[in-house]
Amino acid sequence: MLNIKQLKLDLAELRIKVAELKIAEKNEIEGIEYEIFQLKQNLVKNYSLTRYDAHIKSEIHKTSLFITDVERIIIAHS
Repeated sequence: MLNIKQLKLDLAELRIKVAELKIAEKNEIEGIEYEIFQLKQNLVKNYSLTRYDAHIKSEIHKTSLFITDVERIIIAHS
């Protein structure tokens, strides 16, 4: 069963990292981008998101689209 409450918290963490990236210094960008990628990978793996959206893994490199897809999963299973 999908843990919606925890998924929402983890998605919020991803959003925070995206916001950090927007204000990051040049020397911090690569590290934050890596953290964002890892967070997305963890979301897909930990919540088996491909069970709810078969194409989500192919959209993992497009953060805003990925976030939208996760939001749709949350809404559909709330």
